[in-house]
Amino acid sequence: GPTVRIVSLLPSATEIVFALGLGDQLVGVSHECDYPPEARSKRVVTRATHDLSRLGSRAIHERVRHAIHGGGSLYALDEEAIAELRPDLILTQELCEVCAVGYREVQAAVRALDGPPAILSLEPTSIEGIFNTIIAVGSMAGVEPRALRLVRSLRARLAEIDRTVAERRAAGVAPPRVVALEWLDPPFAAGHWVPEQVRRAGGWEVLGEEGGRSVRTTWRAVRKVQPDMLVLMPCGYHLRDALAEWRRLRRPPFWEEILAVQRRQVFVVDGSAY
Repeated sequence: GPTVRIVSLLPSATEIVFALGLGDQLVGVSHECDYPPEARSKRVVTRATHDLSRLGSRAIHERVRHAIHGGGSLYALDEEAIAELRPDLILTQELCEVCAVGYREVQAAVRALDGPPAILSLEPTSIEGIFNTIIAVGSMAGVEPRALRLVRSLRARLAEIDRTVAERRAAGVAPPRVVALEWLDPPFAAGHWVPEQVRRAGGWEVLGEEGGRSVRTTWRAVRKVQPDMLVLMPCGYHLRDALAEWRRLRRPPFWEEILAVQRRQVFVVDGSAY
């Protein structure tokens, strides 16, 4: 069929496009799309309206809160670039106003284009939902069989993990109690698919709600649930930056009273990858 020209406004959607072998049809990306590395060679069609690059996580949280409560957006869309690129399909999301240009803004921006592109809004809240978005993108881009194959291989990888976890359970290994934090200052308990990832990996997320939003919490609440393991995964931070941010922050005075800390089970991971 005809080649579908794709613009992705979301790093995860960009990753899906490449995983489906459609990298050459991707004509535009957001300023945050950096994986796989080839994504950086694409034309960037968004920019941040606030420079958050040199701010710590507390300052970013405040700036974001004010922008959103003021009805503003954190991102601007380069409408001229989109008109020049003539995409057939634009991938965006409505799941989180902090993560990407929202569906309504994209809709408003492309209304005037002739033969306006299809807009697909991806908003999975579960692993199954992520698989469905892969199939939806594949279907809109005319490569549904390829998408189904990709999802089958991902399901097979998950099934192996499920088997390992089941074996551990059968052997009487108790699931570690985990707190995953999606922001560090103030701390946010993980939502959407992250508690499910923890569960399927053999743990039990004790603060975040599976399929729910990520919610603001406190270090006192973390101490209260006494997790065996603490996973620090600030949203939008790669590993090195997350580690640097963590080192900059002041620990709560009762840090050493948290079980995970006493057990040396505190991990920093690449939030952008999860």
